[in-house]
Amino acid sequence: MMDKYELRPSYRSEFYYLEPVIRPIRTFSSRQIVQALFERIGYRVIRSAKDFRTLHKIFRDTRRNEDEIYNFLTDPDMSIKDLANRTGLKK
Repeated sequence: MMDKYELRPSYRSEFYYLEPVIRPIRTFSSRQIVQALFERIGYRVIRSAKDFRTLHKIFRDTRRNEDEIYNFLTDPDMSIKDLANRTGLKK
């Protein structure tokens, strides 16, 4: 997928850092979450490598942030900044 979405090296390194903390959320498997994240790169919801860093902080505490992560995954218009604000993490 990294080649398909032509990720720059900075995106790739941040994604490698994020991937181990991705856990299944309700109806989404880890693989489906990864796919959704890559689609958001294509739609420019994820606009920088820093967005992956923010996601890492949010996914690191999946249990506490499960509702908001699920909302993010099901709402294609929710930005990373919105997700960060809703989880109490200031971007």
